[in-house]
Amino acid sequence: MAILSGTDIMVFMKKGASATLTSIGYATNHTLTIGSNSSEVSTKDDAQGIWQSAVVQKLNWSATTENMYSIDQAGNGFDDLFDAMISREPVDIKFGLETTAAAGNKGSVPTTGWTGASTPMFTGKAYVTDLSWNNPNGDNSSFTATFTGTGALVRA
Repeated sequence: MAILSGTDIMVFMKKGASATLTSIGYATNHTLTIGSNSSEVSTKDDAQGIWQSAVVQKLNWSATTENMYSIDQAGNGFDDLFDAMISREPVDIKFGLETTAAAGNKGSVPTTGWTGASTPMFTGKAYVTDLSWNNPNGDNSSFTATFTGTGALVRA
């Protein structure tokens, strides 16, 4: 059984006009959430009216990234996410393995950030909808970003 290590899973985003999707630097945690909106279709005829029946109307997805804040950010950093958020334009993101982990290698982060492997990977367009810069007294500065998908999330 091959079990993925959470260490190797990253969120990748395009920065500016670049065609390359690079990691959001110094990540500590990522979460991909896939959900649905449903409508109740219960009637009095369904199990004497005591059990709810539903149908799925729409699917939705979001991703979050938690990262250490660094001035010499490798890959995308807080400022890049801030720019993406205030532009109010969707960005291309990928969620999955980075290239060297997919190849079975480990190493130092490239100065431009990690790049995503072709599989396993989920891709889509999303808006940066929440951005928090966390600065606790006596602890490391960090940031959290939430991406809200617009359109389909595609599994590579």
